[in-house]
Amino acid sequence: MWQGKYLRGVFFQCIGWGLWVAIAGFVIITGGEATNELLPLVPLACGFAGIFFVRYGKRLLAEDASSALAKDHRQPVLLLRPFTVDEGGISGGAGFQLNFEQALISILSAIGPVVAVGRPGERLAPAGAARLYIHGEDWQAQVRTLMDEARVVVLVLFTPQATEETAETQGFQWEIQQTIGQLDPKKLLFVLPEATKIVRIPPSRWVGRKKKELAMQRSFKAFLKEIQDFLSCPIPDDIVKAQFLYFDSEWQPKLLRTRRRGTGVAGFSHTLRPFFQALEISPPTTYAIRLQWRFNIFVRVFIIFFSSALILLILMLAKEYILG
Repeated sequence: MWQGKYLRGVFFQCIGWGLWVAIAGFVIITGGEATNELLPLVPLACGFAGIFFVRYGKRLLAEDASSALAKDHRQPVLLLRPFTVDEGGISGGAGFQLNFEQALISILSAIGPVVAVGRPGERLAPAGAARLYIHGEDWQAQVRTLMDEARVVVLVLFTPQATEETAETQGFQWEIQQTIGQLDPKKLLFVLPEATKIVRIPPSRWVGRKKKELAMQRSFKAFLKEIQDFLSCPIPDDIVKAQFLYFDSEWQPKLLRTRRRGTGVAGFSHTLRPFFQALEISPPTTYAIRLQWRFNIFVRVFIIFFSSALILLILMLAKEYILG
């Protein structure tokens, strides 16, 4: 994992964060006083450089589908969702805490490499599943091919933004229609709004949380209707309390629930155990995943501490040079 492109991505992101930490230290030490007209330009330039490094590092960290499939020759897991999920605080960027998509794919990767169709025109891929960008008017045929080749197709049945009849939501509704009744029911897994509560929500995402939850419930009901219209048996009413939905070979719905809220990877592993058993796959052990993530955090903190100390020293020397 810690090699090549990924290592460069971590390094550049940490340098960017280190620049911001150094700027904060510089402002505190100098008291924010500008005794020279050139002095404020130094932290300002470092701030813009920090933004560039973080964004560039994020681009390097986002793995593309072709490289993921080249490294792992198992049948892939296809993740389908409304594109608005990516911009609604569910995916988000890589930081010191696994976001919802990262925690989910860390468990699903025990089945195969997790691939998602990338949003057309996006410049930076979100942290999480490897993105595959499809171009041209035949996107439906390409997505259908991905569905047929996948070991498991995972559909996120909600969006944290208001649902309007757009080309994107219509495209996702088409994807739902292609899965229900046409694919092997045992290869389908539906992610429900309650699943987002398995991951601890950082304070930075608390703003507008209630509004997002209402939007998720409204969109969930609309997408669920698409599924119900294609089924001969009713879906249980207590689906609103479940985190996941899957089917047996006779299209009988099965609900997965857990009380392990805020437990992240461990919560996903515990909740999805029956689904893995239905696939005759051993659920992944979460100890190795948590250990690897803690090691990643340690490396990032070390790089940030070292780089911020070095940058702060350079800023102080630049201050003395400008004032001298």
